[in-house]
Amino acid sequence: MKPNLRFLSFAVALVVILIAALIFFTRTPAIPEDRLTRVFDDSPTGFTFRYPDDWDYTIPAPGLLIAGLAQTIQQGEAGPTFTVQRANPLSIYETLDAALSQYLRRGPLSEDWQQTGEITAGTFQERESLTVAIERPEDETNPAQRGEILVTTAENTLVYFIVLTAPTSVWETFEPILRAMRSSVMLLE
Repeated sequence: MKPNLRFLSFAVALVVILIAALIFFTRTPAIPEDRLTRVFDDSPTGFTFRYPDDWDYTIPAPGLLIAGLAQTIQQGEAGPTFTVQRANPLSIYETLDAALSQYLRRGPLSEDWQQTGEITAGTFQERESLTVAIERPEDETNPAQRGEILVTTAENTLVYFIVLTAPTSVWETFEPILRAMRSSVMLLE
């Protein structure tokens, strides 16, 4: 082989390898919707969502549902959780920003959680929404946690908070499942 032809072959092979690496490292992981085999529909006028077989849920108070791995829900082990909280009509807060601010002050931020990013505006089911990331450092009894809170309204203006949390050490493992669960939520009211 001539030196120029060898160089050209090497350059083409290098470009192919770089393109393959770029595709591999930038592809979006598939949302594990096929893992969401169970349906919560015990709130026929409120909401529904889908969740995995190895998850369970509890309703510790009216308007509050927490789902997680069975050992998290039944035995209190640290693990990923998916929370849906139904709150007051938006008119009580006046704005979604005020609703989220009050929720953070009375909830996570009063319990050693910290807001880790800016509040971002978006939409959820074609309705206005706000999302914010939160973290809690490790303490004597709990591992470090990561979370994300989305606030939106139902058609009847009731405010809904959808909260994703998991220990920081397993956040990347459970984040796609938690996001798929959030995407499966249907607000019915």
